[in-house]
Amino acid sequence: MKRVVSLMLSLLLICCSCGKTNEATEQFFSMDTVMTMKADGQNAADALLLAKQKIYELEGLFSVTREDSEIYALNRDGRAELSYDTQKIIERALEMKDMTGGAFDIMLRPVSKLWGFTEGTPRIPGKDELYAAVQKYKSSTLTVSGSAAICSGEIDLGGIAKGYAASCVRDILTQNGVESAVVSLGGNVMLRGARKDGSPWQVGIAHPKKKDELIGVLQAEDCAVVTSGGYERSFEQNGVTYHHIIDPETGYPSQSGIISATVVAADDTMADALSTALFVMGKERAESLWRTVGGFEMILITDSEIIVTDGLDFSPQDNAFSVCKLEK
Repeated sequence: MKRVVSLMLSLLLICCSCGKTNEATEQFFSMDTVMTMKADGQNAADALLLAKQKIYELEGLFSVTREDSEIYALNRDGRAELSYDTQKIIERALEMKDMTGGAFDIMLRPVSKLWGFTEGTPRIPGKDELYAAVQKYKSSTLTVSGSAAICSGEIDLGGIAKGYAASCVRDILTQNGVESAVVSLGGNVMLRGARKDGSPWQVGIAHPKKKDELIGVLQAEDCAVVTSGGYERSFEQNGVTYHHIIDPETGYPSQSGIISATVVAADDTMADALSTALFVMGKERAESLWRTVGGFEMILITDSEIIVTDGLDFSPQDNAFSVCKLEK
């Protein structure tokens, strides 16, 4: 549920050309966002074409609105036979629900669709209908046994689909010997290796309060960088701003104090789900998860503070925010 963004918005990649001879690029629209891929290597062009085809395939499987998708069938019929990719992503989503104590949950669709962000018609639901949707969500069950899935509610893979797609792209690049690549799937950035000259990629983190500006620059390589922010999709009514990241516990837009959450991890799928979960969890719970579970680094932004874990090379660019470095 991250909005359509370019490299100059939510996550800006500040990089020069990887090279000329073996460089290949692809830009296309899928999963409700503009996707840009750039790779360098002897098989780069073929690898990116395969990656684009894979993303289109995944979109066809995961869509909640296409009547020929497996997720549409599962939501409509309450049961479905799943392909390998759909089975795998649902299993990963259930793992992430357990890891985050329910802060990330693909079963939230009965609630989130009432807010209308996915449909492009945002609104404030009535209290009674929202209460009913929350109760329906909380009582719903989802089980996967082999390729068979049974669901008593509705699911939406929007908070994890791009991460899973990025992991598939990474596999394709690796299998084709591409060691240097950068892929932007909307708010998700996948870095394969380092730049051609061996230096880290530079990823700009969008300023959550100033449109088209950066709050800082991250140096990273061979990892996923995923940002979720309330600024991505929002509307204002009667002086109150409502954003698209819903707290599963209340059914309302999250008010955890976090206005932007960036996750950096080797696991693309985990990074995608965690960026949403940490936004909902808030500073204290997010820090506890980072210390106890590990496997990721993070940048959390509040109205006045930037919290950065000690495994990151991050340079802030707005002196109005204090910087807190978390150490284990």
